[in-house]
Parts: sequence; C-alpha cells; structure tokens
Amino acid sequence: MKIEILLFAVHSDIDHYNQPHIFQTGRTASFFNACFGTSINQVVLHLKGYSIVSVQGMAKTHLQEVLELKKKTSELILKKSEAAALLKISWMYYVNFDDNITSKYCVVCKNWLLSKFCCPGDISSLNELCVLFHAFMTNATKFLKLSDMKFEHWMEQHFQQALTQSSRSMNDNNDNLNPNSNTTDANSNDTSSNDANSNEEGLGPEERNMLVAHSTTASEGSRTEEAQPHNRRKLKTPPSIQFINSVFTSGRIAMAVLKKPHTTRKDKGVP
Repeated sequence: MKIEILLFAVHSDIDHYNQPHIFQTGRTASFFNACFGTSINQVVLHLKGYSIVSVQGMAKTHLQEVLELKKKTSELILKKSEAAALLKISWMYYVNFDDNITSKYCVVCKNWLLSKFCCPGDISSLNELCVLFHAFMTNATKFLKLSDMKFEHWMEQHFQQALTQSSRSMNDNNDNLNPNSNTTDANSNDTSSNDANSNEEGLGPEERNMLVAHSTTASEGSRTEEAQPHNRRKLKTPPSIQFINSVFTSGRIAMAVLKKPHTTRKDKGVP
C-alpha cells in the first residue's frame, strides 16, 4: 500500500527565525497545483504570515499602513504638545506655528528631524512617518515650554519681525503705485541743470566762482540730511530680528515655519 505524505512546519513568532520546513511525497505537489492553483511553497508562506501577524496583518496594504501611522503620529504630537504646555490644546497648527502655538502656549519644538515642518497628514512616505513617530516616542524630538524671561524676549523679537514685514509690504505697494516717480525726478534734475548752465553763460569769472562755491555747500548739506534719516532707520532695525522661529532641527538650526499668505490688495498696481 502506497501512502502520500505532506508535512510542513513554520515558526509563529519573530523571536526565533527558522525557515519553513516542507516534506512531501511524489503526488502532493501536483495535487496542490491542480486543485488550488498554487504551489505548496506559497501555502507555507501564507501559513507563516498568518501565524505571526494574524489575518489583519496579512490583509493590511501599504496605503492602510500609511494612513494608520499618520493618525497615530498626529495624536502623539498633540499629546506631547499638551504635556509640554500643561494645557488642553484643541487643535495642532503647523502653518503659522509661532502665532497659533508658541504665542499662546509658550511652547517651541526642538530637534525636528525631517526637512520640512508640516502636518503628518501631508507626509506620504512611510519611512519619514516612522522616523517622526519614533522620534517623538523616544523624546529625540520634543516640545519645550519657554520660561517667562525667554518668552518675553521671544515676543519682542516676534513683534519686531512682524513690524518689519509690514513696513516692507507697504513700501512695495508704494513702489507699485508710483512707478514713474524716479523718471520724474531724473527729468526735473536734468531740467534744473540745463537752466543752471544757461544762467552761467552770462556771468563773469568771479560770479561763476561764487555760484560754484554756493552749489557745493548746498550739495554737502543735502547729503548730510539724507544720511541722518538713513542712519536712524538702520538703528530702528535690530540685527536679532532677521530670523526668528519656533522650530529647530537636531543641529539647533532654526527651521522655516510655513506662513499663511495674505490676500493681495485689489488696488495693487493701480495708479
């Protein structure tokens, strides 16, 4: 009497790694191919996966893993920020982080490991999500609460930066509204120089010397008056407001925080 035998063994945990073992007699391989449309090796691999992670783990796709990790990372970041602020934070803001989080809860982010500071929902790479999740889990990336003195200093710098940006936008709008001002000034200077040359033609040598000395003195005085307000404007802008942020990389380098763009004025560029 002839007996057909099929025997295979797999490990059911990740602590012990053993390759699947298969023992079969002659006709068992053709039976699986004819009746199930697959080989014994494929069945053994499926059994191995089922024994380790169960049905849910086998059915999980890459997209499902990304979506699940996005949710877990977002919840973890919100939890860590609330623990640092010692307050309930209703919503975590990544755009305008300094205005919506730091200015309200005195919290900054330290050692952000990714190249861009953004919401986990905007990250599509599974590897980057894993890095960010484990960075917060191990406190490699964390939120810190500023002391009263540091927060006061931060608020002063933040206000100066906002004031500077506002003045720059006003100057840009004025330049757009008066595009021909420089041309008009240049034409007026050319006209005045032509008038002065025509008047000098009817003067004697002594009168010409007096006129040249008077124009030289006036030009030096105008240069001094122009230099004084220019110097005053420089003193009003401290060097510390060139770059102020609330997010820092692992090398203690400030990162650019996304800002919500302001809407363009309807009358911009209209004379």
